[in-house]
Amino acid sequence: MSTKTNKEIDIHAKSSKPKFKLSRKLSDIEKSYTKIKEEGIAFSRTLSERISSSGDTTGTPFYHFRWKRHFLADYIAYPKSDEDVIKIIQSANEYIVSVTPRGAGSCYYGSGSPTNGGVVVDMKRMKECQINKDNMTATVQTGICFSNLMDLLDEKDLELGCYPTSALTTTLGGWIGTGGTMGIGTVQNGPFLNQMVSMKVVSPTGNLKQYNEKDDFEQFFGSNGIFGIVTEVVLKIFPKSTKTDPIMAGFSSLGDLLKAIQVILSNTNPFVLRFSDKYHEYNCSGLTRHSHYMFLLYNGRNKDLDTDVKEALKLIEQNNGTFLGTKFSHDTWEDYLKHELKIKLETPVQMLQQIYIGFQKTELILNYFEKLIKKNKLNHCFYGLINRDNNVRLCLYTPTDNEYWMHFLSSKAVISRVVKYSYKLGGRIYTYGLQNTIYLHKFEKDKLKKFREKKAEVDPNYILNPLKIVKSKISFFRINMMFELIMFYRRIATKLGLAKEILVLNI
Repeated sequence: MSTKTNKEIDIHAKSSKPKFKLSRKLSDIEKSYTKIKEEGIAFSRTLSERISSSGDTTGTPFYHFRWKRHFLADYIAYPKSDEDVIKIIQSANEYIVSVTPRGAGSCYYGSGSPTNGGVVVDMKRMKECQINKDNMTATVQTGICFSNLMDLLDEKDLELGCYPTSALTTTLGGWIGTGGTMGIGTVQNGPFLNQMVSMKVVSPTGNLKQYNEKDDFEQFFGSNGIFGIVTEVVLKIFPKSTKTDPIMAGFSSLGDLLKAIQVILSNTNPFVLRFSDKYHEYNCSGLTRHSHYMFLLYNGRNKDLDTDVKEALKLIEQNNGTFLGTKFSHDTWEDYLKHELKIKLETPVQMLQQIYIGFQKTELILNYFEKLIKKNKLNHCFYGLINRDNNVRLCLYTPTDNEYWMHFLSSKAVISRVVKYSYKLGGRIYTYGLQNTIYLHKFEKDKLKKFREKKAEVDPNYILNPLKIVKSKISFFRINMMFELIMFYRRIATKLGLAKEILVLNI
């Protein structure tokens, strides 16, 4: 543990801005978990639990543990009820201990990783669900995993309007905190926000509030839990589709693929529309025949299923696409939820960034991405999802290995370049978390100002998920300079034939 137990860090930059102070006194942390223990709330102080609850799918925070102990939780609390969460938050306010709410840790951007020690509130034991078929709603605690909720609904021939591509691991609270904008079903039924009837939230000061209006829900979507811990939601549910029909198609160019997407979205009503390159599909299902791919799923909601499928197949053919057959299409849908992390199984480090941008700018972004990859002899793949508002979520991967530091940092640098280009074209980061807060501070100052004003209003002790969104210890200038220098050296190494190539797929 750090010996600087009485140090308070003032991270207030200017007097005109709200003040956000971090405090980390080990004596107060000791009092905090002693009180939690007395309240009968389950908790853990074992090193294995502290480490496993302080990282996410990147593993990035683990690099900090040896010399930055504040990236490691001091203890983990496991609430089972609203009352437990309230007691944890009230104790944290009493002793000024940082609180990090956590779902499954599958976000990738450090949203549920502590930045100032303190307590990680692991919500996964809050998983009760009550299904009401009369009014077609489900009242659900937010620690439940989407796949478990979907199984419970399936038993009653019901289903959700949408869910994340990482539904096998992601919790309801986690998807709310990271945005819940684009996933499976959102192209047909809109974002997760639209499926809400009401929600309960424990505020940063320990008060339980219920919200019943969409305008009130919005503040908690994509805000990484800095305004409160969502403990329960009432969701709209739907009768289970009696039949679904998937389509997997290949294209020989990105241009043909994007033209097909546009006309298919205008003329049919898919439940899922995903597009990707051959490197993504090779990792997911072994496909190598085409340069780009499209996956569609129809469920017959709002439009006739057979009519939609026939129209989609006709439009695919008209745009130089090839239907890959019924069996392969069904097999792809069968394994769809496993695709999210399949690339991780094949690579030591899953480098990933997600861009939110208008469909018309998608080709520019992808061409720029592939140009940078080719020039620097790196690895890449991508997939994208589109919504009815013609906005796209692009997931850009640069598989790498941190054993090869130049390749590793160059892969991060390429993605940073793409992010900057995306903002230039009117796009933005899809979700912020710990790692992407620097882009919010650099490119979205008006949005940042609103976040900061709201945070100062609801969290006077600055305890809830600190150093996410409203403040960052890392400056964009410093990170940008480092990445640009790395890119410079990588380009020189590439021209001299000295650039190390790893994880090359010969397809």
